[in-house]
Formats: sequence, structure tokens, C-alpha cells
Amino acid sequence: MTSSNRGGNFLFTLPIVDGKNYDHWVVRMEVILGFQEILEIMKDGISDKDEAANYKKDYTARCRLRQCVDLVNFEKISKANSTKEAWDILHKAYRC
Repeated sequence: MTSSNRGGNFLFTLPIVDGKNYDHWVVRMEVILGFQEILEIMKDGISDKDEAANYKKDYTARCRLRQCVDLVNFEKISKANSTKEAWDILHKAYRC
């Protein structure tokens, strides 16, 4: 994973999950999404507090997640209605 700092924002080369690297991918994604302050949306879903801000975070997290999967996994999560739903689909597929 590489990063650079431009104007205070870090840019990451996002890891891609292919099914064989799920355990390492999860660790890397948790760090990246935690840094971007969207990990809680991924793990816990949207809470009722500050709903508009949480929906924006959910879309941001969903965008990141969909950028970090191969085509096979994209098909698995493409119809998910929330980031948490997509995250759980991948978790069930690879962490039985």
C-alpha cells in the first residue's frame, strides 16, 4: 500500500480482494477506512443520529468498498443497499 500527502489528504493505493487474500485485505481496509472516518459505517451501519451525514458517509464507504473488489466480488455486493450489507456479504463468503 502506498500513500502520498497532497494538501493534508492521504492518497492510498487501494487493495483489491480476490478471495484468496481476504484476511490481509480486511486488515488493510480497516486501517484505510478508519483513517477516512468511515469504518464505523462499514461495521455498524447507519445510526439515526445525524442521518444526512451518515448517509453521505455510507455512500463514501460503499464507493471505497466497490473500488476494492475484483469483478467476482463486485457481483456479490453490487445489489447491496448499504455498506454494512456489502461488508457482511464479503465477510460471510470468506470467513465462514
